[in-house]
Amino acid sequence: MKGKTLLAPFLLFACGDALAQYVIGGIRYTCPVGTGWNDPRCIREADESFQPDRDIAKWETSWGAIYMDFTNGKYGTATNMPSKHKAQEYALAQCRVTGGTVCEDALTYYNQCGVIAWGESYAATHSAKTKEEASELALGICKKHTKDCQIFYVDCSFKRRIR
Repeated sequence: MKGKTLLAPFLLFACGDALAQYVIGGIRYTCPVGTGWNDPRCIREADESFQPDRDIAKWETSWGAIYMDFTNGKYGTATNMPSKHKAQEYALAQCRVTGGTVCEDALTYYNQCGVIAWGESYAATHSAKTKEEASELALGICKKHTKDCQIFYVDCSFKRRIR
């Protein structure tokens, strides 16, 4: 009779109540339904599938650049480049391809939007977190120097999730 008494609670636990599982910080908690992971009746064991490096998002900075030949009205741009150097190198090459001879670094930015506002006799660049904010700032600078300023170019280089 004593053997049956010891077996009965085990059978009730194994076959009766439903169980819930939680995985927190690499520990698996198996608990009776309706209880939280910190309930003393929970069974705790290491979760072999937990890999902190895999489970954490990884982001890559994204660069953009604008090179301009102000004398000849030519420009070149780069967006979504993996480094500052690559963005500048590409934008400079694009400026030269369009006919620019004295191409200068007008703007280099990362994880933002870059804008060119061009007016009658002046061009301004600016970067900001949104296209709207960058446009407003570039237009403000341009309008201080000339009239008929308009947004001529806008693009964004935002962080990219790589994992």
